[in-house]
Parts: sequence; structure tokens; C-alpha cells
Amino acid sequence: MQESAPPPTDPIYSGEVPVVLKHPEREDRHASLTVEMVYGMTQPRNQKVLQLQLTDESDSYLLYTLDISEDDFHSIKTEQSILVDFPTFPSKIVELLRQCQAAAVSEDHPRFVASLSTLCGTPIFTITESNPFRQLAHLSLRFVAGNDAAIKKHLAVRLADFKAELATVSDDLAQRTRQLQETASLAAEQSEKLRTLDEEHSRALGDAQMRQAEALAESREQSISAQQTQARLTEQERQRLLERHDTELGAARTAQQTAEAQASQLTAKQHEMQMQMRERDSRLQATEHELQLLRQEATSLRQENSELTTKSYQQEKEIGAKNVELSALGQSVKDKEALLAQTSSLLEAATDAKQQHGEAAAYHKDSVAKLQLKLRASAAEITKGNQIISKLQADAQQLRGKLKLKAAVQQQAHEQAAQQDASLNAAERGAAELRAQLAEAGAERERSDEACAAAKRQLAEAQELLRSNQQVIQWLNKELNDAQTSHRVYTPSSTTFGATAPPVVGGAASRASSFRPSAPLPLAPKSSPSSVTVNSSELAGASAGGGSITAGMTELRSKAGQAFRDGGAAPRSATAA
Repeated sequence: MQESAPPPTDPIYSGEVPVVLKHPEREDRHASLTVEMVYGMTQPRNQKVLQLQLTDESDSYLLYTLDISEDDFHSIKTEQSILVDFPTFPSKIVELLRQCQAAAVSEDHPRFVASLSTLCGTPIFTITESNPFRQLAHLSLRFVAGNDAAIKKHLAVRLADFKAELATVSDDLAQRTRQLQETASLAAEQSEKLRTLDEEHSRALGDAQMRQAEALAESREQSISAQQTQARLTEQERQRLLERHDTELGAARTAQQTAEAQASQLTAKQHEMQMQMRERDSRLQATEHELQLLRQEATSLRQENSELTTKSYQQEKEIGAKNVELSALGQSVKDKEALLAQTSSLLEAATDAKQQHGEAAAYHKDSVAKLQLKLRASAAEITKGNQIISKLQADAQQLRGKLKLKAAVQQQAHEQAAQQDASLNAAERGAAELRAQLAEAGAERERSDEACAAAKRQLAEAQELLRSNQQVIQWLNKELNDAQTSHRVYTPSSTTFGATAPPVVGGAASRASSFRPSAPLPLAPKSSPSSVTVNSSELAGASAGGGSITAGMTELRSKAGQAFRDGGAAPRSATAA
């Protein structure tokens, strides 16, 4: 079954298969062996050969090989009653191996089991199927255990491949380390910029708050000074009204009409202010809605930022794991170098022994039969060497494919890192814009709240003043009309204004009840009007000073009392005349 074979030319299958190892004087154990199948060609006859190899990644000295030519396959087919031909035979073996893999993964008691037995001395690889009745052996192949030379060559080639892979990984690691340092420096710069922007934003916000507080204090001072000025003007106006009490009674009707017109104007203004309040409420709601949307966007950006941070941390963990793997590979390389040194010494000893045997063969040229046996043995060794070379070339091809895959994975990692950097920069810019927009929205909302509160206060004061003025006017008109129709003279014991004052709502009631004339009120002259109206300028002056409503009401009550006193004095003077 063994002939001189060149390196494999057509790989068929390579994979790990769960195998039960049976050794004499030892318990059975389960292991994952790497099964490789390739096609090759024999040198003398150019015959197609199926080459199989069993290795173990955990045991470097485990090596079993088998070469099956078409002639060997016919003998195996006859012995084991195989129904397929030689071209179909490898695919059926692959199907059986995959059945073993699937059964080991998905079943507690697998139906298909691969075993390697050395109980009889010769390694036999068997694939069996278990059913409730018996175990059926689908295939049984006799492998050849690798000798020292084959194992040494196999390990030497694997060591060279590992060194090349280690060099490549070291270069990739150095490049990734440089990129990581660059990324870390860039992240530090971006963090410093973000911190600087936050500090500037905080300072600007503090300055804006200070300016707002100063403006508010100035506004309050201006309001207080305006109220004081209005109070002085009201007092001066009251003095002038006391001096002009003779002329004010004749203009009472005109003042009443003017007051009614102003009342209607105030009502219209009240409606306008209510409309403005509704508009401001709608604007405030719209502003709050926009603020809620901005907060949601800020929350989503924070979540994206946290996800990017988590990805960065995972990449750092992967780099740490790669460093640990690199150190383990370095230690493995050192161990393999020591093993290579021992192997080299053994190889030199074997070379010396071979030279000695060559010299002995020169001295024994007469032994032709022995020389032929040695020639056959050398041919067998050459065949094994060619098989090992073919296997090593197949391993080299597999490692090249792995290296290409690793390069593609590294390129994807670089692209992902670049995308993450770009998304991080975009997120930082969006966060800065959102902070600015949030600050503007907060300032706008504060201004709207202040304007709304001021408008509400002004509206309440205007409504209170309007109700108080209307009640006082009605009360004064009633008293004047009663005095004119009854033609009676008020005495200190008679009813006073405080007794006949109409009820007033809120604070206006106390102010109305406090208005009492200091002397009995005489009858009003017949020529006087039937109702009294308040001068429009007086009412406007009283309503303009929102903070001095009490002074305006006192002034109006004083005018009315003086008018009653003057009206009673006029008839008495006419009767005396």
C-alpha cells in the first residue's frame, strides 16, 4: 500500500473529528483528532492515491498516515463489502466523519462513533453505527504510525509555520498598539476640548444669570421709584382737587360718562390682555414641547455615547487578551526552540550512524541481498518523506488562508474604529449644539414666565381697581339721588355714608366702609345733576398707579364728601339771601 508519492495536489477534507482512542494497558479516552484527506500521484506509475492523515493538536507526537491507491482500494472493497467506487469513496468517508461530528454534538449517546485502536499493534481507524440490536462497522482502515524522522519533519514544518505566523501577529500587534495610542491621544484631546467647552458654557451661564439679576434689581428699583413718584403726584392732585371743589361738582356728569367710557376701554383692554395671555400660554406650551423633544434627543445622544464607550472598553479588553495570547505564543516558541535543539542533536547522531552504516556497506559489497533490502528501505523512507512534504505543503496552504482571513478581520476592525471615531465626534458636536439650544430655550422660557406673571399681576390689579371704582361710583350716585329726591338735611345722628355703603368685594369693602364724612351733609341743590360721575383724569390717575390704589380711592371718597358739603351749603346761603 506504500509507494513513492509527490506532494498532494487536490485537498478533499480537513477537520476535527471526535475519536475514541483505545490503547493497550490504558483506559479508553475521547479526543478530537484532525483528519486530512488529499489526492496525490505516485511517482513510478503516476497512479492517483488517496492520502489520509490523523493528528492531534494537543499531542504533537501523534501522527498516523495512510495511502490508498486504486489497487489497495479494490482489496479493501473486497474485504469490507464496499459498494462505491474509488472516485466516490472519499466523499462517503467525509459523510461518515460529518455524521460522527453531528452525533457527538447533538446526542448524549451518539449513533456514529469513530475509534482508533492500537490493541493489536497496528493502528486501526473504525467508523461504527450503533442501533438497538448491534454495532455496524461501516469502515475500517489500517493506518501507519509515524516514526521519529516523520514526526521530526512534521514538527519542524509546523514550527516554521508558527514562527511565520508569530512574526505576522507581532507586526499586527505593533501596528494596533500604535493605532491604539493615537486613538487614546485623540480621545484625550477631545475630552479636554469638551471639558473646556463645558467650563466656558458654565461661565457664560453664570454671567447671563448675574446680568439678569442685575436687570431685575434695576427694574424693581425703577418700579419702586415710579410708585413713589405716582404717590407724590396723587397727593398733589388731591390738594388741587380740594381747592377746586366748587367747579368739580358741575362737571360730575361729564366725568361719569368719561368713567363709563374708560370702564368700557378697560373691559376691552381686559379682553385683549386675556387674548395675549392665551397666546403666551400657547407659546409656553409650544416651548415646553420643543424643550421636551430636545431633552429626548439629548438622552438618545447620551445613550449613543455610553454605547461607544462600552465598545471602546470591549476593544481594550480584546487587546489585553491578544497580549496574553502573544505572551503564551512566545513561551510556546521558546519551548519549541528547545525541542528543536534536542531534535537537531538527535538528527546529527542519526547522521553519524548513517555514515557508519554507509562505511560498513562499502566494506560488505559482496552482500547484494542486504544492499537490496537497504535500497527498499531507503525507497520507503523517501516515500514517507514525500508524504510528509505533501502534508506540510497542505498545512502551509491552510495557514495562508488563515492569515488572509485574519488580515480581512483586522481591516474590518480598523474600519469599525474609524467609524466609531467619526460617530463620537459627531455625537460631541451634537451634544454641544443641544446644550446651546437648551440654554436658549431655558432663557426664553424664563422670560416668558416673567412676562406672563407680570401680565397676570397687572390684569388682577386692573380688575380689582375696576370693581372698586364701579362700586364707589354706584354708591355715590345712589346717595346723591336719595339726597336730591328726599330734600332732607343730614344731621350727625342721621345715616352716614358708611351706613349706606354697598357691599364691596375683597379689600374694596374695607376701604369703602372707612369713608365717612366728618360733618353732616346738606341737601344738594336742585340745579345739581341727579347723579355724580368721577372725572376721567382722576380715575385714570388712580388706575395708572397700580401700587397706590388705596390712595386713589381715598381721594375719590374725599371729593364726594366735599361735594356733598358744598351742595348743602349752597341752598342755605340762597335762603339767607
